[in-house]
Amino acid sequence: MKHNFFWRQREWAYKAVKPRIIAEEYMEDDAAKMLGSQGLTDYKFFCFAGIPRFVYVSCGLENHSTAQISFLDMEWKFTDFRRSDYRPLSCIPPKPTQFSKMKEIASQLSRVGGLLFVLIYMRLMVKYFLVR
Repeated sequence: MKHNFFWRQREWAYKAVKPRIIAEEYMEDDAAKMLGSQGLTDYKFFCFAGIPRFVYVSCGLENHSTAQISFLDMEWKFTDFRRSDYRPLSCIPPKPTQFSKMKEIASQLSRVGGLLFVLIYMRLMVKYFLVR
């Protein structure tokens, strides 16, 4: 609360932010547990002109040394490229049960064109997008 990240790291988005505490519900998912992590698995869809082309799956981001990140194609297979600053996933986690819906949401959000990445948490999607 005492530090303004604008002044420390020149993060412009933090310049006028009033310090405050925000509490969120703690959530975990089974995919993260399967990969030996806690918390949620991130699914970041990379869309080109409204079409999801690959998904960046990450878990364990609470600790850089144990984090695992890989890129998967839409057929849920490893791609030929990867990040060199993180370990790849030790195995491919099960495809989320709502993967088709996740792709649809990413596609709808990215219809503006160009490159867009859409972050979806499966647990949040089930709780907040699909439950009416």
